[in-house]
Amino acid sequence: MHDGMDFESRYDPMAPATVRGWDIYIKTIWPSVLAHGKRDQWTQMPMEPGRHGVEITLAVNGQVFYETLDVEISVESR
Repeated sequence: MHDGMDFESRYDPMAPATVRGWDIYIKTIWPSVLAHGKRDQWTQMPMEPGRHGVEITLAVNGQVFYETLDVEISVESR
């Protein structure tokens, strides 16, 4: 998911964005499975310990790249 998205379309791909050389593009994204609620009353649940990730597609100079960004969260007892 990303900022500005409605709950019903949480599994739809994000519309393409064009980023020109030397431009800065910032978009907050998070795993769809963390969205809970319904229609216009939904919230993002916190990430629990475990593996979480998002898939992104980049098109650069006509070449397409698919990447998975993962994070592993663990809790240490002290």
